[in-house]
Amino acid sequence: MGGVLLAARSGAGNSSVGVNYELDAIAAATVGGTSHSGGVCRISGVIAGILIMGILKNGMMLLKISPYLQQVCKGIIIIAAVVFDMRKNAKKN
Repeated sequence: MGGVLLAARSGAGNSSVGVNYELDAIAAATVGGTSHSGGVCRISGVIAGILIMGILKNGMMLLKISPYLQQVCKGIIIIAAVVFDMRKNAKKN
């Protein structure tokens, strides 16, 4: 479904469209509260994660931060969210 919408938006089908969106998807889901140890999540949390990552991406683009540094920042955010999730799950057990 996403591929069809992206092809309709760009007006062409291309296999290189959408490359490197994996990091954005993982970051949005992780920031939204998806637990990687059990796959527990809420739709509202994932939508909030998408909005947060979109705002961060837009802000970094407006500040003219290098695309490579943007990926590093996303990676740091993913690591921080996973560590937070691990600590939260450790307290439950």
